[in-house]
Amino acid sequence: SVLITWSPPHVLRGMPIRQMEEFLDKVIHHNKTWPNCWDIDDCGNAVQSVKPPGTGSRNMYDACDYIVVPEAAAYDASYSEIFADYGPAAVFLSHVWGEEAQNTKAALEKLRDFVLTKQIGRTNMNFRGHFPAEETSMEDPTT
Repeated sequence: SVLITWSPPHVLRGMPIRQMEEFLDKVIHHNKTWPNCWDIDDCGNAVQSVKPPGTGSRNMYDACDYIVVPEAAAYDASYSEIFADYGPAAVFLSHVWGEEAQNTKAALEKLRDFVLTKQIGRTNMNFRGHFPAEETSMEDPTT
């Protein structure tokens, strides 16, 4: 037998910021202790650590081992394809995998708040990246 699968091209895999924040919450508060995590100590050495639920030091490497692979690997698809409203992104944001999830989430929240309060760009670009009707737009409300 033959198995044919399709995955959207990378330019169509944008994850809405709201859903990325929800994912980071899941990383931070995942209900199991993660026993085999790696961190960098103050001297720059890799050290193994245990990260219980609510630990702010969980990062994307940890999330990959304890959330992404267990939940998405069997489908041979990206996590966002399975669990997010993926689509073309209006803004590309990158994140450091080794950064603590709580810091990445705080940065996203600050960016969202800054963009929405300062009306950056005053364009018809939706901050979510796609599906404009669902979330607050960055359009100039005075026009």
